[in-house]
Amino acid sequence: MVSDHDKSLESLLYDLGQHAALKPIQAAQQVCAYEAKRIQAHNAPGILEHTLRLQELGSERAAIDTLFGQHAVTSPQDSPVRAAVYVFFIAFLTALGTVLAHMTFSAFGARTAASWLAGCSLAILGMVAGLLFLQSYDNPRLIGRLALSAFVTGLIGQIVFGLIRGHIFLFQLGVAVAATTAADTTRDAVEFYRSAGPLFEVSSLLFSVSAELCTALLFHALWRLKLSKTDKDRAAVLRAQNINDSIEHAKTVAELENEPVVRAAEFMLEFEKGFHAAVRDTSRSVALFSALLLALLPRCHAQPAAAEPVGAAFFEGLDLSGSMAPVGFGGTSQYAACVNALAGAIENLPPGGRVTVVGITNESFAKPGVLLSAAIPADKGRLEFLDQIEIAKRRISSQLRQRAARARPDAPRSDILGFFVYAGALLREQPQSRKVLMVCSDMRQNANAINLERPQTIDAGQALQAAEKQRLVADLKGVDVYIFGVHAAGKTVLYWHSLQTFWAEYFRRCGANLREFSMGYEPPRFAGMPAHAGVGEK
Repeated sequence: MVSDHDKSLESLLYDLGQHAALKPIQAAQQVCAYEAKRIQAHNAPGILEHTLRLQELGSERAAIDTLFGQHAVTSPQDSPVRAAVYVFFIAFLTALGTVLAHMTFSAFGARTAASWLAGCSLAILGMVAGLLFLQSYDNPRLIGRLALSAFVTGLIGQIVFGLIRGHIFLFQLGVAVAATTAADTTRDAVEFYRSAGPLFEVSSLLFSVSAELCTALLFHALWRLKLSKTDKDRAAVLRAQNINDSIEHAKTVAELENEPVVRAAEFMLEFEKGFHAAVRDTSRSVALFSALLLALLPRCHAQPAAAEPVGAAFFEGLDLSGSMAPVGFGGTSQYAACVNALAGAIENLPPGGRVTVVGITNESFAKPGVLLSAAIPADKGRLEFLDQIEIAKRRISSQLRQRAARARPDAPRSDILGFFVYAGALLREQPQSRKVLMVCSDMRQNANAINLERPQTIDAGQALQAAEKQRLVADLKGVDVYIFGVHAAGKTVLYWHSLQTFWAEYFRRCGANLREFSMGYEPPRFAGMPAHAGVGEK
């Protein structure tokens, strides 16, 4: 049969082994986390720099598309035919301008070669000047207005030229009539030239302006058309370079962002390799230690065990009623405060005792809910630096917190008197000489036809008579009672004092020693309590 001491030793060794295995892993994870944060902080300026550069490259790519897109993307498929048409009309209009200028210069006696050269120069000069003007102000609205002006001037010139043709027709008709009468037509001819001459000047001026405008517009369109292939090549080169730069910066940003995770994974991988290597290297030592321990255990068991002193019996009550759910000013519920207080009391218990924790519900006596029951070792054990007493108390305290977290304060009523009857019955069966009862509750009994929560003030005598009538006065002779967590939420000072008066008289009739009745949650300390304290001792 395995003794409680053997169980405690096995549990101690298990906790020790688990702690020894987890501690280096947790330390390595913490180091990796710190290193990841350091790398992340170190890479933050570089990430920002490359991100801003990516934004600049995006803006440059948009500018490239805007600047060269109209040539590189929307170039017409019939550009060779269109270019030929443009060249034809440019040559025709240039020749027309040259002829008109030659006619003008020849009328003033200029030589033929000189007049043709001057006329050609004048026509080219007007075309080049118009092209330079349009390139300087490459505005679609301006080009449209100039094209409209060329059309209007040409149309007006055609109208004026029509008037001249009408004058010619009338003059020829007059000459034909004069020929039948043999009259002199010289005066009529002079009159004709006087009237038709200004119209001819206006039409020539309009035709010249229209021709120069059309020539400049056609040359400008031809120039843009011829530059389309060059712009397309330039745009392709610039765009390709921009995309390559963007890819490089994006890769750099991704590497900087992922470096903390990658480096942490590499560190953990190296740690795992070293850890497993160390485990393999120490496996023989562990086997030798285990064999030595197994050889020594029978000798230890063969020695007569010293008689352990019988310690105190500690009985704790945790109120699970709904009145413990309200949250205080500190943000902690009354129930959570009670759990912390009872767990803290367990950590202060003396060695060699036994602790039992029971929940207070509406059926505390009929269906008692035992949360835990455990013994505290009487000595520290054979290992000098591992106190079994402290380890056991911390384990019991941790178990209470875990089980209390699963047991919520949702009982509809609280049968506190039934709990005391049940506690008295269990404490009578305990062999310990010192018995302690600790309760964390608001102490507002509201079950078994006794309701201490409803009245404004409690009539202690009447309530005690009702408790005696229902045989709810527990047998707690010699039991030290500690009551804490008696909050006054929703009640007056007069009510709280009447509640204290009732319970003081109740415990007196039960034969118990009421050591504390407090609103606070400070658990009692038993560190200095002797293991065999008497009934009247504190």
